[in-house]
Formats: sequence, C-alpha cells, structure tokens
Amino acid sequence: MGRGQRVITTTGRVVHTHQIETVAELPVGQVVRLVVWLTEDAADDVSEEDWRRMAALSAAYDFLAGSEEDVYTLEDGLPIELAEEAAENDRGRLSGS
Repeated sequence: MGRGQRVITTTGRVVHTHQIETVAELPVGQVVRLVVWLTEDAADDVSEEDWRRMAALSAAYDFLAGSEEDVYTLEDGLPIELAEEAAENDRGRLSGS
C-alpha cells in the first residue's frame, strides 16, 4: 500500500439507485478505489446494530426532517405512558376484571 493510503473495512448495502450505503463515514466527493466483497450469506454477516446504523444514515428517511412532516403537536393524543395506561385499563374492562 502506498504512502498516504488507508484501508477502511465496513459493512453496507447496495440501494435501488445502485449506490453503496455504508455504516462508516467515508470521504464525500473524493475519488477512491473501492473493492466490494459480496458473500452469498452476506445478510447473516451484518449485525442488528449495523442494520440500524445503515437505516439511520440512509437518505431514504431524509424527508422526515422536512417541516411538512411535523403534522402532530404536543396537544395531539396522549403521552406514551398515559396511552399505555389507558390501553391497560381498556383491556381490564374488556376482560371483566
């Protein structure tokens, strides 16, 4: 390996646009030499944490950051704790306890 080169080993996936999404931060806009190793059981090699990280870094969810996606306010619905309590009360009433 030449001077100034480094190796980054990471997991990733090829998305429908034929781009590669990785869990590692890679240099954007820089021309790099890329070697892709595909294994037949590649899905078994990726940890749950890596899948979550890939989903979080995926551009597929970028639309959620838009203000048009803020359709709920704090006044809508119940906080999770209260909603769970209400659901438990409903289950108790339905079961007759």
